[in-house]
Amino acid sequence: MNLVILLANLFSAALTKVLNVGLLCAYKDTTLTQGSARWCNAPWVGIALLSMPLGPCSLTWAMGDCIESTDAGAVIGWIESGADVVLGPACSASAIISGTVAKYYDFPIVIWAPTFSSAILNNDEYPTIMASTWSSIKWISFSQAQTLMRLFERYQWKEVAVVYYSSRSDLIPRCSLVVKDLENLMNDSVNTTMTYRRQLQNITNSTFKTVLRAIKDVSRITVVCLESDEARRNLFIAIAEEGMDTNEYMWLMIESRKLGYNQVWKDKSVSPDGKDAVALRTARKFFVIDAQPLNASAQFIADIKAKMRQPPYNCADCTSIDPKPDHLVLGFSGTVIINNNFTRDPVFLVYGLDPSDQPIVLMRIVEQLDNNSIGLIQEIQSQSVIWANHGGSPPLNRPKCDFDGSACPLSFVEQYLAITLVAAIVPVIIIIAAVFFIMR
Repeated sequence: MNLVILLANLFSAALTKVLNVGLLCAYKDTTLTQGSARWCNAPWVGIALLSMPLGPCSLTWAMGDCIESTDAGAVIGWIESGADVVLGPACSASAIISGTVAKYYDFPIVIWAPTFSSAILNNDEYPTIMASTWSSIKWISFSQAQTLMRLFERYQWKEVAVVYYSSRSDLIPRCSLVVKDLENLMNDSVNTTMTYRRQLQNITNSTFKTVLRAIKDVSRITVVCLESDEARRNLFIAIAEEGMDTNEYMWLMIESRKLGYNQVWKDKSVSPDGKDAVALRTARKFFVIDAQPLNASAQFIADIKAKMRQPPYNCADCTSIDPKPDHLVLGFSGTVIINNNFTRDPVFLVYGLDPSDQPIVLMRIVEQLDNNSIGLIQEIQSQSVIWANHGGSPPLNRPKCDFDGSACPLSFVEQYLAITLVAAIVPVIIIIAAVFFIMR
């Protein structure tokens, strides 16, 4: 739906010609269709086009599967056939190639990829690209990496560790993009330092514990991006078992699935390991930074299902529209804010857990064009609620006694134990020696 909102800003409702729209999507590659680049949003876009005052419209689509040459060829084909705009590609890397083609032809394309590369925000290189999703960095628009920087500044967190694990297709990366751009932003900042950075190759308990022991020596603030629920739960357990689920630590989880604080601490396997309570202890210490939830409606979903029963879809039972047909993935993606760069300014929510271990929105961050102020962080709850699981206040950048405890003065016993022992033992030895000498 947000794709068509962009079109409505470009084309007048008084159009007398047919608006020819091309749509690039994925179909065959299951690593894409199970992710954000859903198999094809043609029915959704069709419903949206009918609901917007754009005049007569013609929609055609191609299953490019994010193959760069295929997508670029499809864009050229639409341009040469007289299309007005193309929606897609659905993947960041392919969008870069198609964006170059679009620049050559001076032709508008609207990408709808998951979190896309910040390179696309370069207006000189990609002047005809618009975006209904957001990038992983601030260039002229803002996104998750910049949101993290705001939080660092707001709570004076200066030494940050980063851990991430990628399990999605390389065509639709998420964690790697955000981490790369966060690293660039931190390198440009005099106030923050990335003290530890680790990309995980496996998600075993021992691997996590090795990473956590390294973090313990250099940071108390950790950014986590894991593209697997199994990885998230395994990390929770490892943190608790390492004793790092205390008020001293701040854990920031990056998300983009619009699920908020999903109950990933629960073991959903056939043979549960019985460690849900252990994982939950850590979950309480996490903030989850996610995009605002989708705003679907029953009527919109019903219209989609009706459209799917018509040609060319001819879906008899419509049970295969989506593996989770009642999940909020069918249309509205929340508030759509298009900035002067024709890219989307995202709205992020920061989630925590309330005293009943239910998700609660703690903060709201509406990213804005050319605005670096930490004032964009809206604290929805009171300080006592926000930091209830952290002892009532934000964790310090460094613990009071520093990472190794050296910043705190030693106790009397610790300072003078050796002298005390000598002072106590030497007289005893002398007395024993004297008694022994006399008794001889």
